[in-house]
Parts: sequence; structure tokens; C-alpha cells
Amino acid sequence: MKCFKLISWFLLLGTPIWVSASEVEKYNIALDNSSLTAAVQAFKDNSNDATREKLMESLTNASYLIASNPSRQITEPDSQGYVFKDVDSEWDLLSIEDESGKSLLPIFSNWNELKQFFDFPVTGVVVKGKNVWELVLRSNDYEAILVDPISTSIELNRETLEYMSK
Repeated sequence: MKCFKLISWFLLLGTPIWVSASEVEKYNIALDNSSLTAAVQAFKDNSNDATREKLMESLTNASYLIASNPSRQITEPDSQGYVFKDVDSEWDLLSIEDESGKSLLPIFSNWNELKQFFDFPVTGVVVKGKNVWELVLRSNDYEAILVDPISTSIELNRETLEYMSK
């Protein structure tokens, strides 16, 4: 298991997506990433070009949670716990660094993974994989993405993200 530490909150422009309300436990919005789960398992069972391509496709099409500072909400949550922000909104996104000092953006395919990783209150910004790739590639703040650091710990470096963005 890798060791991580909190390094900073980054401000950046968001995309039209929704986030949960400030209490993750209260607003446990379901994400359906069953295709990703199946692709990860297929790749573990039989690592070959076909399962690798399917995994990359599933990673790109999945929805993820990016840890965010819950105190930065702009509006009150609606009846389902969603807070909508527009293209010009600012987001505080949490990044980490590994033991070698590499700056990573951790992303999570489910709420349990997000809640287990942090020992302080966070909320999740829900973003499609292809949008996360774009965010990291246009930023100099991250060297890689770390998908589900507790369970699968898939690290996607910039070269891999460029390939997956095509």
C-alpha cells in the first residue's frame, strides 16, 4: 500500500457537473460503474491486449468522484442532495503526493472508496473519465491520476491519459 499525504487544494474552472451536499454519508448518491468493475476483474483474470483495451475504454466511460472541499458550495442542495455549479464556478480539488513526491489526483469510482481514503470531511465532484483526463492534461499540477487508491490503485500517467483521450 502506498503512503499519501495531503499537499494542497487547487482552484480551477469546473465543468457543468453536480456534487453531493457537504455530508457524504447523508447524500450517498449511487454511481453505476459496473462495467468498470467487470473490466478490472477481466484484466486481472486474463491480462492481454483485448482486456487492456476494454479496461481503458471502461475507465474513460466511467463516472468518478474527485475529493473536494465541502465548504466551497455555492448553492444549497436540492431535495436529492445535488448542488449544481456552472462552467465558471471554482472548485477546490484535493490532490495527494506519494512517497516519492509525485503529485497525483485521486479519483474514486464509489463513495465507500472515497470515505475510506480520507480521515476528514470531504465531498465528491462527479466527473466523467474523459473529462478528468482533460483536466489533468491541461494542468501542470498533476503527474498522474490514481483510480480507487484503496482497492485497485490504478495509476494513469500523462502518456496513458493522452492515449486514452484519442
